[in-house]
Amino acid sequence: MAPHTVALQGHTGRIGGAAYQALLPGHAAGKFKLVIVHRPGSDVSKLPKDVEAREIDFENADEATITKAVQGINFYVSAVGFPGLASQANLLKPFAATPGFVTYLIPVFGNPFWTQDYATIEDKRIVNFLQMFNALTFGPTKLGIGRTSLQSGVFADYFTDPNLKYLDTDLAANRVLLPKGGENRGTILTSPEALGEAIAELAARDPASIKDKDFYVYDYAPTGNEIIQVLTKLHGKAPQVKPETDEDYEKAMDTGVLPTMSPAIYRHCWGTGVWNWRGERIGPKVNKDWEALAKTYYKK
Repeated sequence: MAPHTVALQGHTGRIGGAAYQALLPGHAAGKFKLVIVHRPGSDVSKLPKDVEAREIDFENADEATITKAVQGINFYVSAVGFPGLASQANLLKPFAATPGFVTYLIPVFGNPFWTQDYATIEDKRIVNFLQMFNALTFGPTKLGIGRTSLQSGVFADYFTDPNLKYLDTDLAANRVLLPKGGENRGTILTSPEALGEAIAELAARDPASIKDKDFYVYDYAPTGNEIIQVLTKLHGKAPQVKPETDEDYEKAMDTGVLPTMSPAIYRHCWGTGVWNWRGERIGPKVNKDWEALAKTYYKK
């Protein structure tokens, strides 16, 4: 009999799908029992027969209905995307009312700033930016339930895919936006597979051992110079390198706009080398070759 029960919400998504695939072996080996929590209408026909599925209407169900649906769960993993974050608050009181519930992996992956104690952040522009995460970051603690955070770098595909170019480095256009100091420092990138591996590692542990603890995961850390070398190799000529100055960073932060501030914060961490990691690094311990990833996105 499995020692504890792990629930996964968002098993068909980008991160949730990677987590689902990584969790299945642990479930099969009896390290934990896996339960899939899903919205009404989700296709669960392809789940293994021994994986239980529970349906929850997160936006419309009342507290008693949700409480009934989470009975028996010890560790709840949420991998919902940004649009689903608001409805996560509806889970917190049911968790608090569930006997045996231990901890909740909050679905706020990314820069360590996102789940840091706001009182320790000197730049109040960042604190204002983070208010959108406040209920999930601190809500569990206020209700007396456990919370577990998994920090990461920029999603590797967000940085590398020319259609996304999240930090304004463009693989297709052969262009690098390089923050001051980033030449010899790594920009921290995390693939969905690495996140999935890290989540499975947490799931296999005693839930009490990960309660109220922070972890982090990444599997790429190419320096600015290495990125320039890869683009030079792919294009046969050196990329256009645009330096990002301190003034550029300050200007981006003063906008107060999410799509501008978030990439600027990541680039600032890259340039300064200060990421403020907290807790234990889990998942892959050896960084992968970013050139190999870049080649999968590069089209001549």
